[in-house]
Amino acid sequence: MKNDARRFANSSHMDEQIKRYQALDDWFSSALGVNLGQALADKFIEIQDMLSGSILLQLGACGGVFPPSPTFTYKWVASPNLTPHTHLLTNMHHLPLERESVDCILAPFTMEAFFGDPNILDEMDRILTPMGTIVFFDINPFSFWGAWLRCSPKTCFGKDKSRGISLWSLNRAILHRGYSIYYYSNFYHTPPINCQKIIKKMQFVNKIPPVCLPFPSGFTCYVVQKYQQKLLPLPKIALIPQLIVT
Repeated sequence: MKNDARRFANSSHMDEQIKRYQALDDWFSSALGVNLGQALADKFIEIQDMLSGSILLQLGACGGVFPPSPTFTYKWVASPNLTPHTHLLTNMHHLPLERESVDCILAPFTMEAFFGDPNILDEMDRILTPMGTIVFFDINPFSFWGAWLRCSPKTCFGKDKSRGISLWSLNRAILHRGYSIYYYSNFYHTPPINCQKIIKKMQFVNKIPPVCLPFPSGFTCYVVQKYQQKLLPLPKIALIPQLIVT
């Protein structure tokens, strides 16, 4: 798995990125993906008041499950896979955006797509404005969904197995880059059962408080903020010639 992570982190493997993101987009039309997509959309709407700015960049189309945000003037979707929702067709390690040009980044399953490699955070940090926010939607690696991602013969990334990143590892990587925790929540307790009838019968568990359930929630929503002051240009000061006294 570590060798796969190094190989996929290499920016030259655009085909690997296309393959995984195409599988992820297709998965959101399945029974599991449709129900999870609604949960992701509801959670995104719930945190709208915490976000601000004019430009929102979403990494990966995710089947278009995320609704438009009234908070932002522009919402762009960057993905290596071309879909009707894609605005920027790009390698995720080299986003075609200027430094500090995006106010908020929406990163659904980005860490899972890159095998939990925290180096993808450096590219997010490059384009994010000071005081900007990143919204992570990730699979809890200690949940049924985490086991499904590691062991199932077919996951949201197709036949390729993957792994996420634990909250502790992500938090350490975030703090190391000068970010602070803005919001954290876990949600969606329905296990990964690919049967629409069973999924509907299991929806009641999402209304039960997490502390009352014998198993952890499947997904986390993690919002972090970049604490970095903008450097103002120095005022031009006229140079006063020094008098040389002999």
